[in-house]
Amino acid sequence: MSIDVLPFELLCKVIESCHIGTVSRCVLVCSSFKEAALPSLYKTITLKTFRNSESGEGLKSLRNSESGEGLNFGALQTLDKYPYLRSYVRDVRFFFLLSDYVRRTRNTKVNSDPKAREHLWVSSLAKLPNITSYTFCSSPPQYQSRFLPIPHELIELMASALVACDSLREVNLLYRATAADIARLSRLRNVRSVHLGLPSNEVIAAVGNWIEKCESFSIRDAYAVDSLATIQPYVSNLSVLHLGPHHALTHRNILQLLECTNKLQQLDIFYDNFLNVQLVWIDAVISSSPLTSLSLLSDDGKECAFPFPLISLLAKKTQLEFLNIPQVVFARHPCEFCLSCWWISCKVCLSYGYYS
Repeated sequence: MSIDVLPFELLCKVIESCHIGTVSRCVLVCSSFKEAALPSLYKTITLKTFRNSESGEGLKSLRNSESGEGLNFGALQTLDKYPYLRSYVRDVRFFFLLSDYVRRTRNTKVNSDPKAREHLWVSSLAKLPNITSYTFCSSPPQYQSRFLPIPHELIELMASALVACDSLREVNLLYRATAADIARLSRLRNVRSVHLGLPSNEVIAAVGNWIEKCESFSIRDAYAVDSLATIQPYVSNLSVLHLGPHHALTHRNILQLLECTNKLQQLDIFYDNFLNVQLVWIDAVISSSPLTSLSLLSDDGKECAFPFPLISLLAKKTQLEFLNIPQVVFARHPCEFCLSCWWISCKVCLSYGYYS
């Protein structure tokens, strides 16, 4: 069958299933492939700061020469050139490199005139109707354990562009956010999933009312969760909870926290010395919540070489589909573990430790 007579929607679906590198090469094949590949290429777009002041990337029209900001929003330029692609964008990732921003603005006078601070990219971003996820990140992907600030004016501009986007469901704040940023972003009324990187105590306090409206909440590094009262009042509606390492909750605190989460379907939790205490809280969660996914991760790196008490607790959860227990070590053949997991359906995904 000739490419010219292949239904366009079918060609789009075929290309969408390919690796992103293959999709990129499809653009160069012919005009039909280019038209079919562009929607997949623009499903995720990246906005970022310039790497240096001499960079020729991006649009001069998307730069504010008054304030000295260097923004590489070339993806928005392409979307303005090909408006039909706007409806395909689902995921927007904004990378703000603080060092580049400081280098560009150190000796530049900032114009405080509100009209001079208007950016053309704000209206371009506001024209994307189907964004479902937006990520604010202060470091490139290879350094995402670093959490640095992003200027408040950029957060305000992006929030104003996104406030009318009814499809936006997920916001990832992988930078050093402030309580003022949370106030700005909580105006995004349809967001149901919030992911924090390394929040401060003031951010945890400010985000509480937002969490109450959400179904999913995640903290990558939970240093600021220093007591049960920090998050317990806000988690009752969650179906997904990820509590990262370095929190100060004891096993008793965790039990009290999870008693409030009878809608919980996915639980990812780090716990210091969790494999050397009674797992009563796991038993309670399994009994009271409709869990289908469970990850138990050791905060202190300790391993559990006696897995079967834990397995006997998990055996009560017949609808479990995903189980991640990398610090639970099976000293004998993995078949022993498989036999002990006979109750789990064949679609379960397992991750566990193993010593030969």
